[in-house]
Amino acid sequence: MNIEVSKLFHHPLNQEIYSLSEIDDLSLSIDDVGLLQPLVINQHNQVISGNRRFVAIQRLGWDKVEVSQVNINEIA
Repeated sequence: MNIEVSKLFHHPLNQEIYSLSEIDDLSLSIDDVGLLQPLVINQHNQVISGNRRFVAIQRLGWDKVEVSQVNINEIA
């Protein structure tokens, strides 16, 4: 499904787990060939897979992006 980029957020754990390196190169690649794999988001519109791609498409100024949504059970 497609969703507005402005409605997406980074999952809080992503900063602890992932490094957002080489975004410029990734942005160029996405601009040339498009997004080859959709972002994966949870039911709260938090990106749980594809954080570098998310930053790249934000920098490219995309309005909408293809995502796959999965429901994640949260542990209280």
